[in-house]
Amino acid sequence: MKVIILAGGLGTRLRSVVSDVPKPLAPIQGTPYLAYMLNALYAKGLREFILSVGYKSAHFEQFIVSQKSRLPDLSLDLVVESEPLGTGGAMQFCFNTHLDNRYLIFNGDSYCDFPLADLLAAANQHNMAMVVAKVDNISRYGEVSLREDGCVHAFHEKQPETRPGWINAGVYCLPGDIFADYHGPDSFSFEQAIMPGLLAQGVATVAAAGPFIDMGIPEDYQRLAARPAHYFPVLPACSPAVADSNV
Repeated sequence: MKVIILAGGLGTRLRSVVSDVPKPLAPIQGTPYLAYMLNALYAKGLREFILSVGYKSAHFEQFIVSQKSRLPDLSLDLVVESEPLGTGGAMQFCFNTHLDNRYLIFNGDSYCDFPLADLLAAANQHNMAMVVAKVDNISRYGEVSLREDGCVHAFHEKQPETRPGWINAGVYCLPGDIFADYHGPDSFSFEQAIMPGLLAQGVATVAAAGPFIDMGIPEDYQRLAARPAHYFPVLPACSPAVADSNV
C-alpha cells in the first residue's frame, strides 16, 4: 500500500508568513512541516511514499535526500505536475505512475493523528474510508454529516455559522480502481467530481485520534509552530529547513 501526499498547492494564503519555500516545507521550529508529517506516518509502519508536487518542485529534492538519510527503508518518490491538476488529477496521475491495489491519501498542509488499523478495517468493509475530525467551528471548513452506521450522509459547503461539527480531515484510504469510471478533464477536484458519487456505495469514516491542524493559513501556522508536539505524537529528529534555491 502506497501513501500519496498532495503537496502541489501554491500556498497563497501563507505567503505573508512563508514565501521562500513551498507551503509543506515551511519551517516549524527549524524543521520542515512535511518532516513532522512524514515521521508521524513512518512511525505507524508506513514506508512507501509519493510526494505529488508542482510549485517550486526542486525544493522537495533536497528534502527527500534529507529524509532518506534519517529514516531506514524509506521509499520516497517525487511526482511533479507540469500544470496544476487539482486533488483528483494529482491522485489519478500518481495512481497511473505508481500502481497499487490500495492507497492512503493525505493533504500536504493539514494533519491529525488517526487510528491506522481502524481506517484500514473500515476500507476493507466499505471499499473506501476517510478520517473525520471534530472541530469547534465548522465555518472555515464545511461539514460532514454522518449516518447512524458512521458512513457519510452528505458533504456540506461552508456556512457562516460558528458551531462544532465533523469535518473532512483530508485523509483517505482508496482502492486503486476508484478512477476507473472517470472520463473527464485531467484537472479536477476529487472532493467535487468523485466523492459525491460514492455516497450510495457507503463511504466509511473513522474519527481522528488527535487535534486537527490546517497550517495553510497564518494563524494556524503560528499555532502549530508554537506547539508542534500538541499535534504530532512523534516528532522528527532535527532536520534542517529547506533553503530557498530561487526555483
